[in-house]
Amino acid sequence: MQSNNTELVFNAWFIIDIATNLSKYVILKPYCLSGSDEEKLKTLKILAETDYLTSERIDFAHNSTVEIGAKSLKGYTHKSLINNYFEMNIDYFLSEMEKNLPPILEFKGGMLGDNKVTKQKFPDAPLFVQTFLMENEYGEMKPYTTPENKAWYASEKRRIDEKSKGFQN
Repeated sequence: MQSNNTELVFNAWFIIDIATNLSKYVILKPYCLSGSDEEKLKTLKILAETDYLTSERIDFAHNSTVEIGAKSLKGYTHKSLINNYFEMNIDYFLSEMEKNLPPILEFKGGMLGDNKVTKQKFPDAPLFVQTFLMENEYGEMKPYTTPENKAWYASEKRRIDEKSKGFQN
């Protein structure tokens, strides 16, 4: 039985291509945590550093279009638009997680008794942590959270930019 401060919360990792700052995929992972909101958020932030490795990518941007110069690129969202996109489509992201949550079973009176199956649902304003995962062309990813990971991103960005300049000359 859940205590009244136990609730569904989640982490959302948006995968950002370092070379283009475009995103096509998100990784979503629900948790059932108890404690104060501050304790839950602290736990989510700790899990955000590595727990993305145990979940699958979801193509969230299939209906999005990005304008790059005179061209339109379907199926991507720019990094600068993700927060707004996420906020406007929160119900989609929640439903993606809810459809994979196991039901809660409540047994009353044995096998033939009045047993109850309840679908799990997120609260109206669920707690979550949103993290950008910066990905290079080799599939290496790091969350854009710590000074070390931000330095890795800056180094990769410089390397990729230098590499692309070499192809343009």
